[in-house]
Amino acid sequence: MAEAKAKYTWQEALMPHTKELCEIGRNEMEENSTFHPADTNGDGKVSAAEEAMYLEFKRKELEDADAMRDAQRNMTWFALGGLLLYPFAVVLASLAGLDQAQATLGDMAPTYFVAVAGIVAAFFGSQALTSKKK
Repeated sequence: MAEAKAKYTWQEALMPHTKELCEIGRNEMEENSTFHPADTNGDGKVSAAEEAMYLEFKRKELEDADAMRDAQRNMTWFALGGLLLYPFAVVLASLAGLDQAQATLGDMAPTYFVAVAGIVAAFFGSQALTSKKK
């Protein structure tokens, strides 16, 4: 596997068959051949501009997916941090003599813990499923 990765550029690694399909598209295609997604004008040929645009779109798609995973990871860590710091807020309210705040925080705790645990569980569950598919 490692030597196969070294042979390809990032574009070829992105879409392993794109180079072959684009080369076919540059040549005369038969009328009954399949449609290539990079052929934006529908003429049956994939020009260099169409190939570049297609590869750029796929690169952006990968970047967006990476940004989404980063955002989900950050939200999960923030929720987990809040889950761990919540009891300290109750203790601080008690030490500060804020009895009503302490009671309110104590009443909200069960709902808060279930909601945050759901967020964290959903994130780790989705990560386990996606890593299992690979």
